[in-house]
Amino acid sequence: MSSILYVACTSVPQLSDLFVSPIYPTLWENIGNTPVDIDRRVVDENLKKAALEFASQKGMYAEVVAEIDWKADYSNCRNEKKALEDGGMAPVAREMVTVVVNDDDWQANSSIGQFTMCLKPVLRERHIGIDTGR
Repeated sequence: MSSILYVACTSVPQLSDLFVSPIYPTLWENIGNTPVDIDRRVVDENLKKAALEFASQKGMYAEVVAEIDWKADYSNCRNEKKALEDGGMAPVAREMVTVVVNDDDWQANSSIGQFTMCLKPVLRERHIGIDTGR
């Protein structure tokens, strides 16, 4: 149920466009408390512990803690949206990345460096950070 609400809330341009039919109180109480939700939180916590242990071994503990504790700043979203709509702020330009396809992976090249995009299946879960911005 929590995933359905998440998808609904993140799929509309504004919350006033979202219509949620009546949800019975017993359903509200169970949102996020199913066995799958509880198991997901345990897996997330185990992944966090493993990431911190690995970072500690590699001398990157403080950086990983900062990444885990990072909180988005939504305080100026309305002003930024208005500035974009009014033409007072240009959208951030995106750089085209060239990609070379090899047998087992893709090599992406940009002005700030190279990185490999692996085509082999991942055999276990791992943390992937996603940066967002205007």
